[in-house]
Amino acid sequence: MKKFQTPGSFSKPLMVGMFVLFVSFLLNSGLSLARDAAKTSYRAYTGFMPLVAGDVNTGSTTTGTGTFSLGGGVTFTGTATVTVPTQSYSDAFTGGIPFILEYVHHYNSHWSANAGIGFQYFPAKSFDAVNVSAAGTLTTPSGSFAVSGAATVTGELDDVYRIPIYLGVTYHFLNSDSSNFSPYVRVDGGFIIQPAVDITLSAGGTSLTEKYWDTSVLGLFDGGLGIEGQIGSFGTFGEVRVQYTSAPNNADVLGNISDADGLLSIPIIVGMTF
Repeated sequence: MKKFQTPGSFSKPLMVGMFVLFVSFLLNSGLSLARDAAKTSYRAYTGFMPLVAGDVNTGSTTTGTGTFSLGGGVTFTGTATVTVPTQSYSDAFTGGIPFILEYVHHYNSHWSANAGIGFQYFPAKSFDAVNVSAAGTLTTPSGSFAVSGAATVTGELDDVYRIPIYLGVTYHFLNSDSSNFSPYVRVDGGFIIQPAVDITLSAGGTSLTEKYWDTSVLGLFDGGLGIEGQIGSFGTFGEVRVQYTSAPNNADVLGNISDADGLLSIPIIVGMTF
């Protein structure tokens, strides 16, 4: 497993600044409503996000002689069939781990609005990036691999971390003023900031690193069901959501090889309210 991709000189202060501003907004909003504390609460949660649909690349199979292109700045020299297998998000990452803070405003005993910000972390794992049927040379903008025969070039993306920022609405099925346990349904929409992601290619003791996705702003939509238990001003809750985020921007260096789908995941969440 590789370390986090370090944000660039522009994206790092942007993400930190947005995080600080948004948390300040949540706290200031809470203070402004302190005179009516029953209408204001905070939620903090974590959990696990199984990855259920979407591909991290566009697969292809190319047969050629001499030097031929596999996409972007990637070429192969020789006589061979070269396959880039399609990999799903679950092939490239073990899943996601969210850490989120939400501000909640209760309009009445059934309806509330929420605003959230936090981190999502996706640990990476290796996968078969390129399969070559015969001897030759695989070349990328960063270097090349000499392939002595049929071989597999493995790939591993950086561990990914993302900053989701969203607004949502929740409906409680039971009157929260008279029931300590309340099932609810919620929907959210917003965006996610995702720093640039590299891929490390390895074969025969040689490793090369290329940019895979550029820094991206992804659309976010989710909805789910949960149940909340409340004792005084503190409580706990559990949720299951279905979350969709749009596709990241592929890096020009790899062309359509790094074209990805949007990601569909199922966050399973536990947290506390205060």
